Amino acid sequence: SAVEAVEKDSQLRVRYLEGELQTLRNELNRAEARVEGMERSEHAAMRSVEDVRSEKEREALQRLNGKQLKLQRSDAIITKLMDENTELKALVEVLRQDMRDMAARAPSVPASPEVARAAVT
Repeated sequence: SAVEAVEKDSQLRVRYLEGELQTLRNELNRAEARVEGMERSEHAAMRSVEDVRSEKEREALQRLNGKQLKLQRSDAIITKLMDENTELKALVEVLRQDMRDMAARAPSVPASPEVARAAVT
């Protein structure tokens, strides 16, 4: 009968449309999975960039700390040398004064040219 044929045709169309709907759902699920995968990749790439940036900053900070330590050591050495120089100048002055004192106590004995020169300067 015609009614049965229409019902059968409608059922076939419903099954076909249900199949199409399932196909579209599957495609949507695959697309969502791809998007999630791309987002994970993007986040991983951003973390990698941050890790590289952090590593470079760490290396630069280590180099800076190394240079700072060298500078502190150099500064300590310079300070020590300046202190030693001051001490040596004081010793030289004491020696010159001793030579002048010795020359003053013994005026009758002529001083050697080196002693005379040292006493004058």
